[in-house]
Amino acid sequence: MQSKVSDGKTMDAVAPTGGAVAGELYRVNGWNGICEVTTDATKTYALNVDNTSFFWVKIPAALAAAVGATLYMPAASGGVGSTALTAVATDVPALKVVIAKDANNYVGARLIP
Repeated sequence: MQSKVSDGKTMDAVAPTGGAVAGELYRVNGWNGICEVTTDATKTYALNVDNTSFFWVKIPAALAAAVGATLYMPAASGGVGSTALTAVATDVPALKVVIAKDANNYVGARLIP
């Protein structure tokens, strides 16, 4: 039996209704991750779950995101999409901001496992 199956940086996920979009945040089976390729609904795609990597993530325009802020994925979102993120601490922690939101609503962030 082989002991190492993967480097652990990505996992296979099945795209939700509407498909999956590269660069978007998704929560799948308890894992926060960034979709690596755009794909159609029900297709398998690579979800990057590496919390040591740095990602540029588009967030809602109304959401403040200073360095050090934790951004959360609401359970009602079904774990789909960066535009569902909130600052509500009762939701599921998803990202830690390492570069504050820019004029285009992107933050530099690391995943919270």
